[in-house]
Amino acid sequence: MNYRDIALLGIDVGFSKYRPTTGIAWIANGTFGAAKTHTDWERRRKNLPPATMFSVIAIDGPLVPGNAGYPRPDV
Repeated sequence: MNYRDIALLGIDVGFSKYRPTTGIAWIANGTFGAAKTHTDWERRRKNLPPATMFSVIAIDGPLVPGNAGYPRPDV
């Protein structure tokens, strides 16, 4: 497999429910993209190349229990 055949996606998950604090970077088909977006999938998806099957996905996110909520209501 040629390294150009590998599609990579990196996500740095933000910790705000209201502000765009999630960073996304990808490289696929010889092109690169990066964006700052929100935590919900609908807005994240708009920043990714359509119909791309990623070979490798790296995620950096906060390690908290799923029911922990956010640290402050205004975050």
